[in-house]
Amino acid sequence: MRDRLLKAVTEYLKGGIAKHKANIEVYLNQTVGIGEHSDIVDTIEKELELLSSYEDKLEVLNKHFQLTNQLGTKELLNERTKSK
Repeated sequence: MRDRLLKAVTEYLKGGIAKHKANIEVYLNQTVGIGEHSDIVDTIEKELELLSSYEDKLEVLNKHFQLTNQLGTKELLNERTKSK
C-alpha cells in the first residue's frame, strides 16, 4: 500500500510538471490568439512558479520517502519510474 501511494503521488506531481511545461510552451510558441493574457511574461512567470512547486515537492518526496523493492531494500522513486 505504501509503495502504491508513493507511486500515485509521484505520477500526480509529474503530471503537474508536464501540464505547466506544456502551458509555457504554448505561451512561448503561440502568443497569437491568447487574448485573455495581455501580459504574457507575467503569465509565464506564474506558470514557472507552479512548475517549480511541483518539482520541489517531487524532490522532497524522493529525498525523504523511498519505494521498497521486492528484496525489502529501499530505492529512490526516480530510479524506479525511469526504468518504466
